[in-house]
Amino acid sequence: MSIRRHFAGTLCGVWYWPKRCSQYAQQKAKDKELASEFDIEYQSEVYRWAAQGVQADVDRKTWKAFRMTHIEGVAISEAAKQLGVGVGQVYVARSRAPS
Repeated sequence: MSIRRHFAGTLCGVWYWPKRCSQYAQQKAKDKELASEFDIEYQSEVYRWAAQGVQADVDRKTWKAFRMTHIEGVAISEAAKQLGVGVGQVYVARSRAPS
């Protein structure tokens, strides 16, 4: 066995040439990216399921205030203005919808 082959083959923990190690590393990166995408999609689906349950249990305006301030990031004062209610009512609505 040549010295080049000996050193080239130990990079991935098995006997591969450097090009093969590069392909292995690229595949591992793709697998990690795919797993990350799967996790994000899973978390989104769990959120949708939970949100439907909460939405069914609270008043429509309460849900809207919660969604605007917690999910969409709208300022409480702006949400109150858009909903036509007082700032205090938005705080109450946020406390009624579990976060």
